[in-house]
Amino acid sequence: MSKEFIDDKIEHIESDIEKIRRKPNMYISYLGTKGSLHLCKEIINNAIDECINPNSPAKNISIYVDEIDNVITVTDDGRGIPFDKIETVCSYIQAGSKFEREYGTTSGENGVGITACRALSNLFSITSIRNGQKGFMKWVDSQADKKLSVKAVSGDEHGTTVCFSPSPQYMGECDIPVDELLAWLDNISFLIPKEITINFTSQSKGKESSIRKKFKNKNGLEDYINRVDRTNATDIVSLSNSIGFKEKFKGVMRDRVLNLEFAFVYSADGAEEVSDCFCNFTHNIDKGVHYNAVKQALTQYFINATKESLSERDAKKIDIVVNDCSQGLLIAINLFTDADLMFSGQTKEKVGNTELFKPIKQMALNMLIEFFNKEPKELKRITDVIKNNAKARIKSLEVRNSVLKGETSNLDEHRISSFIPCSNGRGQYKELFLIEGK
Repeated sequence: MSKEFIDDKIEHIESDIEKIRRKPNMYISYLGTKGSLHLCKEIINNAIDECINPNSPAKNISIYVDEIDNVITVTDDGRGIPFDKIETVCSYIQAGSKFEREYGTTSGENGVGITACRALSNLFSITSIRNGQKGFMKWVDSQADKKLSVKAVSGDEHGTTVCFSPSPQYMGECDIPVDELLAWLDNISFLIPKEITINFTSQSKGKESSIRKKFKNKNGLEDYINRVDRTNATDIVSLSNSIGFKEKFKGVMRDRVLNLEFAFVYSADGAEEVSDCFCNFTHNIDKGVHYNAVKQALTQYFINATKESLSERDAKKIDIVVNDCSQGLLIAINLFTDADLMFSGQTKEKVGNTELFKPIKQMALNMLIEFFNKEPKELKRITDVIKNNAKARIKSLEVRNSVLKGETSNLDEHRISSFIPCSNGRGQYKELFLIEGK
């Protein structure tokens, strides 16, 4: 007798908009205010991509956030979107111009961002002005409010305006986080080409006046490093270079470009390393290949340089290790490339293409060698810091081993493990720490 099976219900979702609404985390990773922030970044990054496109005249971006109605409006002065493509680019996933990276170092890659904005919106609209005409299309709760309208306009205005309000139905509590958006804009302002200007305005809840800020790149990552409030033991070193290389992309060899910039400084306090990474205007909070390559080049160079600077006596007592080069280091890395980056997810939190490791590392190493061949005094300041880090590490290890072995004097019994005692090497005096609490 055959057994009767009860089959599961199998669904197939035709609409890309509905796919995103059904499983938004698959496309934007986050919901709530963090998801709203990501979608706002998608719209702004599209405007930045238009500004850096070699075929576009765009140089200005304006951003307006109405916190009362929870709406963001982003305008660029670029070419405008072709009217017959407006509905396509915000209705279907993988609809866009950036898959092959034919137009430079774009932040866009997957053709998902703007479609996700429409799918997860209360209100979404696009206005495109080009060739003396204005095209406009609007969606309410992701449904078309009216079909595309096109009318003639006077003057030579051109560009694209995107208006977006996130939907609580699909995003939960999703107020646009203005402070976090401003912090992100502040970060990327050190990365954008110097001819681009971003003007930000917000009408805030419970505040009498609006926020107005202008973002423009002056000195790149050097300014980014310089804004950190701490006492530095060295000067800021800022390096950049560009190389071409061949990449096999989808079975075809293509000419690609790597533009690498990194800046670093050593603090006087020997604190833990602080690092920040960016790639094509995205903040890579989980770092990735570009960080690993630059950090390995820097470590390799400074370990060798510090060892060479040691006296014969010190060389017998001190071994320089990777951690000695990390203590007190503050570093920021930015990569622009048209290569395949293999970003980790739609939120692009990590660069994963391991084939980029070797060329990036070699670039960074060459830049370090060239710079410090011309700046031996600055190299000495850095190797002195690393040497002191090594001495402190060794001394701390000696103290720890001494405690573990029970080889302590009466004063040693009260030694605080987080402090390293000073010693002149002759036993003429000891230090006593007077503290309160643990």
